[in-house]
Amino acid sequence: QRSWLIMVTTSCGMCYGTCTIDAKVENGVVVGIEGVPDSPQGYGNVCAKGISSIMMLYDPNRLNYPLLRTNPEKGIGADPKWKRIGWDEALDLLTAKLRDCMHRDPRGLYTVGSPTFPAERAFNILSFRKAFGTPNYYTGGGGLHCGNGAHMIGGIYHASWSVIPDFKYCNLAVYWGCSKGHGAGHAANVAAKQAADAKVRGMRLIVFDPFLSTQASTAEEWVPIKTGTDAAAALAMANLLVNEYGTYDPWYLKWKTNGPYLVGPDGLYVRDEKTGLPLIWNKVDNRADVFSNKTLKDCALLGEFDVNGVKCRPSFNILKDHLKKYSPEHASEICGVPASTLRRIAKAFGEEARIGLQLYCDGVNAA
Repeated sequence: QRSWLIMVTTSCGMCYGTCTIDAKVENGVVVGIEGVPDSPQGYGNVCAKGISSIMMLYDPNRLNYPLLRTNPEKGIGADPKWKRIGWDEALDLLTAKLRDCMHRDPRGLYTVGSPTFPAERAFNILSFRKAFGTPNYYTGGGGLHCGNGAHMIGGIYHASWSVIPDFKYCNLAVYWGCSKGHGAGHAANVAAKQAADAKVRGMRLIVFDPFLSTQASTAEEWVPIKTGTDAAAALAMANLLVNEYGTYDPWYLKWKTNGPYLVGPDGLYVRDEKTGLPLIWNKVDNRADVFSNKTLKDCALLGEFDVNGVKCRPSFNILKDHLKKYSPEHASEICGVPASTLRRIAKAFGEEARIGLQLYCDGVNAA
């Protein structure tokens, strides 16, 4: 029999990293896995878990078809009496149950995700849940600490499932007990190399952590902080940046956030009567306008304005005033970090943000 060998380029699904790999296939069977050196997603590295994925692929106990429980009795020791059924039958049963649930009350559907790549990162379960109309969702396994909150918030803020420092350009990274590139975290192989290269380049690392963790031990500065008080320190630094140092990016706030949206005394956006869209203050024409106005040249981030008899202020103005109560002295009493340390780190962080710097990708402004 003639033997044939091919290499299939794909991505590893054994963790969130999804490193690029070449699967060596011989006579239709995967016999080896290698990294792809010219891929930035892994740089040719494959960890032991990635290599062991062959074992999962050919696990004799791997489930490759639907099963139907035939024993209605449940409990410890009860035999489910599983029966193998076809995919058409399984889909018909599932569709009937979902249709019945939707007619009774969509909230009766309870969905469960797993920390594996297909279920959690692709957000197929989350998207289906929202479309179906149920708020009931739970992520098992590794998603307990982040999948039920952090990823959804991240998606709202920066349209990404996760985030790591931009090691290629970052000159100062501030960590809050995390370990991106320094022990664990998503895309560990990629982040570890990028973090190491950045450190060689001169990137400084400051770590807030209650104990001398792996990442803190490799940092230029370790800031011991009382457990569970990170928010106090972070809010104080935000207050310093916005109100004392004036270090923020007006252009980004105006055109990439809801910072200019006008808010009324009721705490809600002031909206256009015809379109229902939030209003901003057009600084050029000195009037209220919708953000989607293509001719809009500039808008206000600060000030108080009158829109049809309603006194309103931009969202950023409200946030700016709100932050004033979080002084570094007050935060120091809560978290144990000296106020002078918070001031120094906040100032350095703002200076290294390099607000106004423009990056170009293949001749196109990345902004």
